Amino acid sequence: ELGLVKRAADGSYQPAPEDDPTAPASDAARHTLQRALVDYLAGIQQSQQLIVLRTGPGEAQPLALAIDRARLTDVLGTIAGDDTILVIARDARVARALILQFEGLAAS
Repeated sequence: ELGLVKRAADGSYQPAPEDDPTAPASDAARHTLQRALVDYLAGIQQSQQLIVLRTGPGEAQPLALAIDRARLTDVLGTIAGDDTILVIARDARVARALILQFEGLAAS
C-alpha cells in the first residue's frame, strides 16, 4: 500500500521506481482507490468538468494520491487541500460518469 520496495544492498525500504505514467494502473492501485473512497469520501459536487470531493480534515491528500495512482484516463489532474479535492475531468459528461464511478466504488 505504501508503494515501497526493499533494497537488496542494505535491506532498507525506498519508494518504488516510477513506472510509465501512461501505463494502466495495477489492480492494487484500483483497490487502494476503492478503499480510500470508502474511508475518506464525505461528499461530491460537480460544476461542468470540475468535481469537488469533500473529506474529513487531513484526509484529502491520501484520497487524491489514490485517484492519481489509479490513473483514470478521464481524470486530467487533481488538486488537494486539507479536506477538499478538485478533480478535473475531460468534460462535463465525463465528470458525471466519474462521479457515478466514485459513488459506486464508495458504496462497495
